[in-house]
Amino acid sequence: MDNNTTVRSAVEADIESILQIYNQGIEDRITTLETDIKDLPYMRNWFKEHEEATAFWWRNKMINLLAGHH
Repeated sequence: MDNNTTVRSAVEADIESILQIYNQGIEDRITTLETDIKDLPYMRNWFKEHEEATAFWWRNKMINLLAGHH
């Protein structure tokens, strides 16, 4: 990563972007075995239930995306 890249924990304001990335993975069938597209209420609930783990997981997911991995 270059000096202009910032890595931070996911916050609730990121949920819509996270949902878009997650659903893209479902549609592409590359990064998940999930088959059902998720909606905003589902993702908000999931985020609240997994908030501590979510920050770590999404931070690592974004590092992979920034590095060119899908």
